[in-house]
Amino acid sequence: MLITVYKVNAMCTFSCEKVHMAKVSEALGCTKKHFMVYGVGKNLQEDQVMRYLVILFFLTCLPAMGFGASRPSQQRAISPRKHAVTYTFSGGRFGDNLISYLHAKWISYHYGIPLLYKPFPYSDELMLHYVEKSHKTFQHRYKKSISIKKEKDLHIKARHAPTLFVLTYFPESAWERKHSRNGTKNGTEHWHYLPTNWEDPGFRKILKKVIYPVNTREKYTLPADCITVALHIRRGGGMDTEHTFRHAPLKFPQDNFYIAQLRWLAKFFAPQKLYVHIFTDDDNPGKMQEVYEKALKGLPIEFNSRKEGNKHNVNVLEDFFALTQFDCSIHGESNFPVTAGKICDYLVEIEPTKCHWRKNTLIIDEVLRCVRKKQLKKYLSQESIREILRKYKQQIHVIP
Repeated sequence: MLITVYKVNAMCTFSCEKVHMAKVSEALGCTKKHFMVYGVGKNLQEDQVMRYLVILFFLTCLPAMGFGASRPSQQRAISPRKHAVTYTFSGGRFGDNLISYLHAKWISYHYGIPLLYKPFPYSDELMLHYVEKSHKTFQHRYKKSISIKKEKDLHIKARHAPTLFVLTYFPESAWERKHSRNGTKNGTEHWHYLPTNWEDPGFRKILKKVIYPVNTREKYTLPADCITVALHIRRGGGMDTEHTFRHAPLKFPQDNFYIAQLRWLAKFFAPQKLYVHIFTDDDNPGKMQEVYEKALKGLPIEFNSRKEGNKHNVNVLEDFFALTQFDCSIHGESNFPVTAGKICDYLVEIEPTKCHWRKNTLIIDEVLRCVRKKQLKKYLSQESIREILRKYKQQIHVIP
């Protein structure tokens, strides 16, 4: 059922959105009893709101419904009545914007303070657009706005009230934080960093609810008799500059990295067959597919890719949510596949973590292979799991 949703702010003014009631209910973890229905009409004008109104009390009922923020785990908590957190953007694409939101969402969850949401391209197609408090509407409540660069700033600055903490963008990549500079002061400062516990079960549960499409999207049809693998290859065409290639090289691993990891994955799951779909911003994924088929000829691997209409600025959300359908993921440190991994419990997730340049050739020095033991149980017996974990102990990071 498509309904008109009126968000109510503190000044009792309204903003209108069209959204499916079932989707909102599912994302909030509530039922229709949480909706106050005064009447439903068509083509409503704002002066008719009090006659025909479907109100979602996003801004007042979320805490009562236990959504979003948890009780702070720190001994010295920040007062949720005084403070809030928001975020800035890097000027990048969807994945960069989403990682900024996620970093601030962790602060909100961990310390039990509200998140003030700033929209970004495609965010209005996600549930977070409908459940978060608007930065534009609520920022005036906070007398001070303070940029935080490390976690202890939250404790020191919390003495000031009411305060809006502003978390500026920083990359998840440890290599990038160490070897590149941020955009302030002509790029002379190191990146700041506030750690996020991506494996916190309560936090992951919330992320899966808010990073959820408002409108139903067609899913890929994947073979049931294979281990499915999402291969995300970023080429940078149409967007990335030479500066990005040099200072964030782990976003752009070369083909030899992906080929080596597919060989490793085929051995890890032998004798099972792999089904690999190539996701890329390149205009010609079919040509890339031919390269990989030739390099891995003879292995039990079937490849696929988009046949036409592929560009860096189309199929953005389609590809993002498609990534979460697969059993495994191999990708660089681009924030697009990295954020997809925060809402998907991959069986195996592989990414490079250290590298160096040898003239103009990128050499990958270290690879992180995360294996979810819980997910392995869906495919293998306990005895087989023990044998695999013993055999590959030095090559994998096991997540319970």
